[in-house]
Amino acid sequence: MNTITPQELKAKLDANENVHLLDVREPHENAEFNIGGTLLPLGQIQTMQVDDIEDWRNEEVVVYCRSGMRSMQATMILQQLGFSNVTNLTGAVTTTGATTSCFHNLTFDEMCESVTRTPVSATVLPLVTYYA
Repeated sequence: MNTITPQELKAKLDANENVHLLDVREPHENAEFNIGGTLLPLGQIQTMQVDDIEDWRNEEVVVYCRSGMRSMQATMILQQLGFSNVTNLTGAVTTTGATTSCFHNLTFDEMCESVTRTPVSATVLPLVTYYA
């Protein structure tokens, strides 16, 4: 399975590479925090309801979730369904309970910069935790 770090993803996005972001969390999680990905919950992928992303079949797709487990499952399923260039975003990005509403002030760029400045093994971001 292909994997990508947040820093590698940021570099691709900064270089204007054509990368599709796929969020496999639940709608309420997406509403709390979204880095711009298309929402398609894991449950829909498990039941092969992938019509919304069918045109991505031969394009680069980076899959992410809260902890990395759902995105790993989704990546494997999409590969079995014939998606040729699917990558799992490593680690996890989570908001911290009561501060969830404040998280919207932190951009994806700021998140990656914070991860880069601190060892990845146990990085604590402002209002976000990244687990490697």
